[in-house]
Amino acid sequence: QTTSSEVASTITQEAFQNLPVKERNYFRLLTLDSNVVASGTGSNAVNVGGGEVWNFGTYVDGTNNHSKWLTLQRAPQLGSSGFAIETVKEVQLITNQFSAEFGGHSSGVASMITKTGTNQFDGSAFVMIRPGDLDAAPPLAPIVNGKKVKAPYNQQQFGGTVGGPIFKDKLFFFGSYERRRERSEVTVTAQDSPVPTVETPADEHQGHAKIDMRFSDR
Repeated sequence: QTTSSEVASTITQEAFQNLPVKERNYFRLLTLDSNVVASGTGSNAVNVGGGEVWNFGTYVDGTNNHSKWLTLQRAPQLGSSGFAIETVKEVQLITNQFSAEFGGHSSGVASMITKTGTNQFDGSAFVMIRPGDLDAAPPLAPIVNGKKVKAPYNQQQFGGTVGGPIFKDKLFFFGSYERRRERSEVTVTAQDSPVPTVETPADEHQGHAKIDMRFSDR
């Protein structure tokens, strides 16, 4: 952009729909930019331009979503970004020369915009299944009755979105729901353990609701 000194890139809705996204977390797509490096598996913290993780700010619909105490953005500690990927319209990533409106963040800013309802009723649904029966036995799995014990990673994710008008041209709604259901196991390598595996169930629910009102043509 010739009118701005910002160094910015935009991740559009097309990328969210077509690219594989680990953990269905939009933060994983930020690493498409060469300035961004994920600081660890399952964490939302990123290093931008070599800066510390707490110097990177996050905004959602123009509102500051940054917290130095909650994994650097207001979201669950591990895995999730706090927003289902179906709710994300686009993310602008600014890595240098950003304006004063993003004060307090020296290394970069991610500004995400959520979807909104329109004059048409629209919706989507998805199901993602990872069956643990197809997993191989881990290298350090204990051997019971001459066979290695499997520790399957069994996970299902499903949900959907719906949006539309409440009053045409005036009032709109948009909402989404997503659930992650995990019924997995981990192997126990200690020789004196009474069991070869331990169950590690997990459940996560994500909900999002948004109402937009258009007061006038101005």
